[in-house]
Amino acid sequence: MAAMRGGYVGRILWVDLASEKIWAEALDVDVARKYIGGAGYAARLLYDRIKPSVDPFAPENLIVFIAGPMVGTGFPGATKWTVCARSPLTYAWGESSASGSFGAELKRAGFDGVAVTGSSPFPVTICVDDGDAGLRDGRELWGMETTATTKAVQNELSDSKARVACIGPAGEQLVRFASIVTDEERVCGRTGMGAVMGSKNLKAIAVRGTEKIPLASEQSFSLLCDIARRAVKPPAAPTHTVERVTGLTSDGTARSVESLEMMGGLPTRNWTQGAFPEAIKITGSTMSKTILKNRGMCSLCGVMACWRHVHVKQGKYAPIEGHGPEYETCASLGSLCLNSNLESIAKANEICNRLGIDTISTGAAIAFAMECYEKGILTKEDLGGIDLSWGSSEAIVKMTEIIGRREGIGRLLGEGVRFVAGRLGGGAERFAMHVKGMEVPMHEPRRWWTMSLAYATSNRGACHLQGTPAYLEWGLIQPEFGYEKKLQPYDREQAARATKFHQDFNAAFTAMGHCQFTIGGVIPFNVVAEAYSAATGEKVDHWELLRRGERIWNVKRAFNIRMGVTPAEDTLPRRFLAEPLKEGAAAEKVPPLADLLQEYYALRGWEDGKPSRQKLCELGMEDVASDLWAE
Repeated sequence: MAAMRGGYVGRILWVDLASEKIWAEALDVDVARKYIGGAGYAARLLYDRIKPSVDPFAPENLIVFIAGPMVGTGFPGATKWTVCARSPLTYAWGESSASGSFGAELKRAGFDGVAVTGSSPFPVTICVDDGDAGLRDGRELWGMETTATTKAVQNELSDSKARVACIGPAGEQLVRFASIVTDEERVCGRTGMGAVMGSKNLKAIAVRGTEKIPLASEQSFSLLCDIARRAVKPPAAPTHTVERVTGLTSDGTARSVESLEMMGGLPTRNWTQGAFPEAIKITGSTMSKTILKNRGMCSLCGVMACWRHVHVKQGKYAPIEGHGPEYETCASLGSLCLNSNLESIAKANEICNRLGIDTISTGAAIAFAMECYEKGILTKEDLGGIDLSWGSSEAIVKMTEIIGRREGIGRLLGEGVRFVAGRLGGGAERFAMHVKGMEVPMHEPRRWWTMSLAYATSNRGACHLQGTPAYLEWGLIQPEFGYEKKLQPYDREQAARATKFHQDFNAAFTAMGHCQFTIGGVIPFNVVAEAYSAATGEKVDHWELLRRGERIWNVKRAFNIRMGVTPAEDTLPRRFLAEPLKEGAAAEKVPPLADLLQEYYALRGWEDGKPSRQKLCELGMEDVASDLWAE
């Protein structure tokens, strides 16, 4: 085993909730280096330990909370930690990340990750404090919303600085897209990781520590941190970087609502319209002028203040105070539902955070139900008297609440649109916009052909965070990887190559623990690679990290194949492939997905969508090759 030098703490905490056994194991440094750490390490762990017969809600499903080698080091933007398990929404690879302080605090508490198996007979909380860990009775917490849970756990520990990741009523009720929420309202939203916690009767994890995260070369690392900070500011930063940093600081991620609408990329009316004239009402600049209280950033970011804190004192949705809606939320609970009421979006976002449900899947489920209601597949009686007409802000807020609490029709919608469509029948499948069971995020694939391919091939179902090649179409260039100019839209020749690159790239920096907003087109990745080398003591360049990202991508693909996912599921809803929009900048366009897939598989070295023996061996994954190609 390679010697441990820096970046990693060197231990994984294991918790068996059934037997109440807790123990620590040394981090396998060879695996950590090979798969970088973080989500990459978890991917290899789950591949080795989860059998295809294991149901996502079974005690044997392993859930791993883990922070990569750059988290907590102080490098700008290295704030992301990840939770992984078999997803109850897709029955495939489940992964979700959040920023904030939890990941850094976990490492300061003495562990790179916490791996949890088994199920407790009653609700419990895992508490980790400076290398020690224990279970606490969580029965009094069961039923609490996330904010109340956090405060109760901190009070019980007599430590307001303890960082807490918890579930709300949605996770307890096994809503299949339940989220995990931290005390800073940073959320692991997608793939239903909160429901996995709920199935184990695990209400929360609290972490507190004072351990210093080791660095192989503190002097070199400090210098590279300074270089990274200067790289995002004038005069060193290029125009596209300055615009991204200042724009996100000024108006947050929701600043994109209006610009994407003008480009034809804003999802509207459950993906049936190519234009939303009222986009200006729900965009980030409007938020800044109306309900914004203040801006903020992750404590270890140092790049941009993209957090929104909103406050609404009066009106039918008051009071509202807390983390404001991001772009995905403004689109999913706004334009996707034909809703232009910003305060209702902020209220629905608050409900999602309190109850612990993913805003993207929630908005998609409501938009799906709206179209079913319009077509007579769902009736007002089915909906408990709710008039679910397009654009009804009051109905959207009400539906968010009942989905999060699994009440009435919310019990059905909480299963995800793939299941609901199959249950309803009557043509409802046409309105269920998902890939591999996960609801489609808010970037129009008929406008961004790179995203059509990224959604179709994402390991966790439709996802914009497993690769966002549209960045390259938006001008967030990366000359360190040869992308020196903006990609042209609808370019078949470049789409597959750009998608593969961005997926491998995202796999690498997510495993390291970097926030997407500070990496793609912002801090040059060759600087990031030098900082990784200074932190860990392992000399690598950005191309080697990209190669490790490719290895991570392939092991997640291998996991899915073992779980029964087939290449036939690398597709998109029929609406995207055969129903072009009639208005907007993307009118009359549909992605040539079959051609893009063929090129993509060839670039990846896959045979009919399956990683070839040759490719796996080339990546040093001979054991995986033997598994997938056993005769």
